Amino acid sequence: MSRRFWLYIFAFLLLVFLMEWNAPRQFQWNPTYRSTDRQPLGCFVMDSVLSVSMPHGYRVTRKTLSQLFTESHTRCAVLIVGEDLQLGKADDSALIRMLRRGDRVIIAVGYSYGSLSDSLGVGAVSGNIFNDRLFRQYAMDQQSRKDTLHWTGHRPYYPIHDYSLNPGIQKGEIEIDSATVCDTLVEKWDRGDDVCMRRPCAITIHYGKGQLTLCSMPLLFTNYSILDDDGCGLVMRLMSETGGLPVVRTEAYLKQDETSSESPLRFFLTHPPLRWAVYLTMTALILFFVFGARRRLRIYPLMPKPVNRSLEFVRLIGTLYYQRHDNADLLKKKFVIFAEQLRQHLSVDVSGDSVDVHQVRVIAEHTGMDQSEISSLLEELRVAIKDDAKLTDSRLRRLIDMMNGITSKLSKI
Repeated sequence: MSRRFWLYIFAFLLLVFLMEWNAPRQFQWNPTYRSTDRQPLGCFVMDSVLSVSMPHGYRVTRKTLSQLFTESHTRCAVLIVGEDLQLGKADDSALIRMLRRGDRVIIAVGYSYGSLSDSLGVGAVSGNIFNDRLFRQYAMDQQSRKDTLHWTGHRPYYPIHDYSLNPGIQKGEIEIDSATVCDTLVEKWDRGDDVCMRRPCAITIHYGKGQLTLCSMPLLFTNYSILDDDGCGLVMRLMSETGGLPVVRTEAYLKQDETSSESPLRFFLTHPPLRWAVYLTMTALILFFVFGARRRLRIYPLMPKPVNRSLEFVRLIGTLYYQRHDNADLLKKKFVIFAEQLRQHLSVDVSGDSVDVHQVRVIAEHTGMDQSEISSLLEELRVAIKDDAKLTDSRLRRLIDMMNGITSKLSKI
């Protein structure tokens, strides 16, 4: 019954696993920007590509701008990618000091609260709410229209070029103060009914010895865009603004649910086949506990109380020796017990081939017997044990009584 139960459970789990494995894969189209997310709008592939593309290194951390500025005393490039951004006073001050030091910062967000810095003169980045349904529809339909982004060619090492991307990628707009001097890297033409205007999508501001690059397309820095030819080319052009410095991408400004820990159970739950395997396993264990916890009544036989048969055993052994009348063997066993008792109490070994005077003196001191009497007893015991001649009953009793007399005196020590 138990074997069949486990066999059915195993077959059912195997069937469900095969069905889920062969089912079409369902992608999740919510932007997380996490380095461990392999979904289209995660950053696992993007971080992997940049880690081997940046000549001076690329790494991902969760430290804030103030922590990066405090811990690092050398110039570096910082990349911030997220859905929205709101810097505190400490981080805003750290941003200014990093730019004065000569660091380069790239901020790609879809929305920012307030101005990035009063000293920079850059307004907020504002955009529409992300619509995952429309983005997925544009991504799955190869014939859908695409937005054209223009690389303005303000960098001499890159010529003017147009990039066709998913319309859902460009959803923000950068507000620039009139007095701010900046270079427009990427722009988009908005063609309305009566007017056609340019909207900057990526700009560069020089401040101190450093440079700030502001981009309103965070979805450009995701797995979906990096696997697209035009998207990858535009990302590489924007990453060239790091100026050859080691790049650090920080996830400190992502939402709490986007930076949640990747525990083994969470990894299983984020993949449908593994999630169903966990659910079915837990259900099977619960059923097993429910059915296994039932009280099972069994008939236990009435066991009699154990009887002490030690005396019966002693009588049996004595009867065997009496019938065999093997006095020599009985004397050997008694001598072994006698020698062991002397060894435990007095630390003397009388089982040797000759009588030791020191051992005889130790035994006499502890028993109060005469040394000659003890020496003659030990010598007679050795002769009787080695002699194959038949021992008489009277001699056997006398030798055993003498050994018992010595051991009885030892027990009083």
